[in-house]
Amino acid sequence: MATAIQRRRGSTAQHSSFTGLAGETTVDTDKNTVVVHDGSTAGGYPLALYSDVAALGGADITDVVAGDGLSGGAASGSATVALDLNELTAAVVDVAADSVAIIDAGSSNSSKKESIADLVAGIAGTGLSASSGQLSISETGDISAVTAGDGLSGGGTTGAVSLALDLNELTAAAIAVSADSIAFIDATDDSSKKESVADLVSGMAGTNLTATSGTLGIASTVIRGTVSVTDAGGDGSLAYNNSTGVITYTGPSAAETRAHIS
Repeated sequence: MATAIQRRRGSTAQHSSFTGLAGETTVDTDKNTVVVHDGSTAGGYPLALYSDVAALGGADITDVVAGDGLSGGAASGSATVALDLNELTAAVVDVAADSVAIIDAGSSNSSKKESIADLVAGIAGTGLSASSGQLSISETGDISAVTAGDGLSGGGTTGAVSLALDLNELTAAAIAVSADSIAFIDATDDSSKKESVADLVSGMAGTNLTATSGTLGIASTVIRGTVSVTDAGGDGSLAYNNSTGVITYTGPSAAETRAHIS
């Protein structure tokens, strides 16, 4: 006949004050549950029945809280949670140790993390080097020649070379005063700028001068004002209208003409 082992047992009430030995197991005959004891805690630690665990599967979620990097959530009804990077806490970036989230195209577009250092190393192309998350220009070498371009003189292929501004080196052009520009020093901030010839001419046009599309002119009233006509007498008359610029000569009268006939 098989040997049966019977553990110490008792009701729930009896277990409530029983501490047992450390590692001892007893049976709660009211709940048909095994209780594990530690030698000091009254009532011990009842082990859950399968029926107790299965019953938890139908429990309701009472609250959905959106954590870091998420927005949404709800305390009742249907809850929606969305990715929202604006919800993340700002941080001091350590490019040598920190990581960023990526979509891995080589792994079915799954979301993964990658160190900034590895990311920078991956984007370092020709002439660039990467170290601990920092990019540097790696190209080195000697300048073999310096060529003076338009508006400059100097240059060279050996030793120390110099470049200087030399407007004589500029190419001659047919100027279009209505569209072309010139370089100048702006007195407001001592910087080099360009200005259209038309605007420059407009700024230069003072009293009695006009400016149109880069061309200066003298006001017609000024020209008319410099002309004078003097009637020296004799037959007929001579007059000048300086508002219209018209000179009018009126011939002798009939009486004046007859006076000359004998």
